[in-house]
Amino acid sequence: MRLHRSAMPALRRRSACGAGFNSAQKALIAVLAQHSSFRFTPGISGRMKQVGERLRLAMRLRGFSKQMAFASEIGVSESVVSRWQRGNGLSLANTIRVCEVLDISLDWLLLGRGTMEGHRPPANTGPRDRLQKATAQLPDTVINAMSALAEAIQVAEHPDRR
Repeated sequence: MRLHRSAMPALRRRSACGAGFNSAQKALIAVLAQHSSFRFTPGISGRMKQVGERLRLAMRLRGFSKQMAFASEIGVSESVVSRWQRGNGLSLANTIRVCEVLDISLDWLLLGRGTMEGHRPPANTGPRDRLQKATAQLPDTVINAMSALAEAIQVAEHPDRR
């Protein structure tokens, strides 16, 4: 839900007294109020400014040095991109499009969580890498038994390589 700045003082007044909200809305307000980064304040929140900074960084790292080229790729005007970089009005649909074009993680752009490439699946690792990862937390006795088993299999399949 996007609210205009002029609606925020009324929202604060209504939320303070609980008037005009149904129970689901009151529960949502209570949950949001507990979240440290959420505030019922007008203007640009610190989180949105950070989104603009991350957007600027991602554009630079992905080779979009000019707002006009990026705006054209997204399908918006240059002034809209400028607004986004200042931390204003990035809708969910546009956020998703931005992440697709820049090939960045939605979590990273919106929340600063993880890395820019956090949305990409892990590289297809080979069987040896998977085995090493799977056995990393096993005790030495199990590792020794597995090594003995591997050696026995190798001897059985290739008796001349002893």
